[in-house]
Formats: sequence, C-alpha cells, structure tokens
Amino acid sequence: MSADSREPLPVDGSTHRQADAPNGDVEALNRTMRLSALASESNVNATLLAQIHDEIRELARRYQNEAPRVIISDMADLQDIVFRLLEGRQPPHYTRDLYFLSSLLTGILAEAYEDLGDLRCALTHIRTAVLCAENSGHDTLRVWTLAQQALFLYWSGALHNSLKCSAKGESISENLHGTTAVRLVAGQARAWAALGNDRSAEESLNAAAELEGQVVPDELDMLGGHLVFTRPRRLYWAADTALLLNERNALAVREAAAAVDAYNTCSPEEYSYNNHQVSKADLALARARLSDIDGVSEEVSSIFAVPSVQRSHGLLTTMLRVRNAMSTQALSNSAEVSSLQEQIEHFCGVSRRGIALP
Repeated sequence: MSADSREPLPVDGSTHRQADAPNGDVEALNRTMRLSALASESNVNATLLAQIHDEIRELARRYQNEAPRVIISDMADLQDIVFRLLEGRQPPHYTRDLYFLSSLLTGILAEAYEDLGDLRCALTHIRTAVLCAENSGHDTLRVWTLAQQALFLYWSGALHNSLKCSAKGESISENLHGTTAVRLVAGQARAWAALGNDRSAEESLNAAAELEGQVVPDELDMLGGHLVFTRPRRLYWAADTALLLNERNALAVREAAAAVDAYNTCSPEEYSYNNHQVSKADLALARARLSDIDGVSEEVSSIFAVPSVQRSHGLLTTMLRVRNAMSTQALSNSAEVSSLQEQIEHFCGVSRRGIALP
C-alpha cells in the first residue's frame, strides 16, 4: 500500500486507540458518568423548600397566640417530613437549606415543650437544633439556637451552663444586628440576676435596650412571629430579671407595667398572648412584694380568665410565686389575700391536674 492510500489521521489527533484503551480508563469514565448522574439527582427542589419555609413562617406566627399543645402535632409532623428529606439525596446547597429549616422548626418545637413544662424534651430538641444550625452555616440561626439553649438551661437551673451558651453565641454575634442579638443579651441578664450578680445583670439589661435601638431586621426577623424578639418581649424579660434582683421591687413594678402596656398597645404582629399573661403575673408578683393587694387583685383577676389549654408552665409557676409572696405575716390574716390565694391554687390545679402545690 502506498503512502498516499493510507487513511488520514483525524483532525483531533485521537487516532483509533479507543478499542485498545486500558480497562482502567473505561472504568474511570464509567465512575465519572455515575457521579454525574448522582449529582443531578435530588429529592427536593426550590418549590418544595419554599413551601416548607412558608409552613414554618405560619407556625411561628401561630405560636404567638395559640396554645403549644394545640399546634405541637403540626410542628412534629413537619419536622418528620424535613428530617426524612435530609435522609435522601440532594445537592449540597439544598442540604444546607434543609438543615436551616430543620433547625428553625426544631427550635420552635423545643420552646413548645418548655412551655408545657417538659424541660427534658426541650433540651433534647434544642441540642438537635444547635447541631442543624451548625450544619447550615447560618450565623444568625447559630446564635438563635444558642440563645434558646441558654434559655432552657436557665429554666432548668443550670445557670453557669446557660451563661456559657450565651458566651458562645456572643462570639458569633459580633456582626449581627437583628433581634436575635437582643434576645441573647436579655437572656444573660436573667441568668446573672438568678446568680445574685446584680451588677452584671443590670449591665446586660442596659446592653439589651441599647442593642434594640440599633436593630436591622435579618432573615429570622423577616420570618416574623415567635422568631422576632420584640420590644414587649424584651420588657417582659427585663421584668423577670428585676424580680430576681436584690431590693429591686419598685424597678420590677416599672418594668412589668411597661411590658403589660407594650402588649396592650403593640401591633398584632408583635403580640403574644402567653407573654402578655406572664407579664401581668410578673406585675402582680412585684406588687405583692410591695403589699399592694389591690394591684395584685387587678392583675390576677384578668389572668383567671385564661383558658386552661393556654396556661403555660411559666404562667403557672409565676402565679404560684404570687401566692407565696402574699403569705407574709403582714398579709396572712387578710380575708382578701386568703381568697386570692385560694383562687390561684384553683387556677393552677385546674390547668395542671396533679400539680404539686408547695
């Protein structure tokens, strides 16, 4: 065969070597194609994630005014859906979105259990929420879950651990300007006060008020509802803190009265039925410590109308503190005081059958 009769080489210079290619090259090509197919698979899409996002927004709004035991099953059902989606296959950016949604939902669910008085479940759920927030890489959410964990540790009596959680959140929150930063510092104030450190508590109270004036709404604030740390809620937490401070009963009256007034006049978006009632109970407690029985009667008479299904653990606990505060020697022989105490016991007993009244 002459040189001119040979088949010309392909322009790309590949020649006909495919048939003689080593097996390793073919296997590598197959692996690459399989990975390409897997990478394009997803059990979620943007529409589904948006729908879950909207459902969580609605639950956060409902939580402001509905009893936790009424909506807790809805939250648990949605949590089950999101967790199952995480067990499937999706691109990394969708996985981060699912962790973000899981953390939000589990954090709200944790607070529902805390409101029902089940701190063990609340702490279990919030630990999972913290882990999901870490996996989402969302700094505001990381701070929010740590603030929630600090809150539940406070209620469980682990005050130093509560402050450690807050400190961890503070290390992340330097560049945050939403209401989550206010929540974190306001929570610190209560823990310091419970430890008897009045100076640090008052510093945290002042810092929370200052931060509130600098708030720029973030992604969690835009979701709204229970995720926003509103001004009325800050005042309610400030009243809680003042009640723990030494010889600060007059301050507690002012803060609690401001919280009650703020809930009476705030927008529907800021209003929280449970927090409003606990603020009234705080005001009743502060007035009881000042032996203002008429003031106590005024506040608790409206609380007695709260339906049993909406009597949270926090409300019941504060009402029993009001009863105990009226047991001083100066008031013990008063028929009006005795009647109020009996009504409080009935109020707490009806809503929590079998409650151990101290």
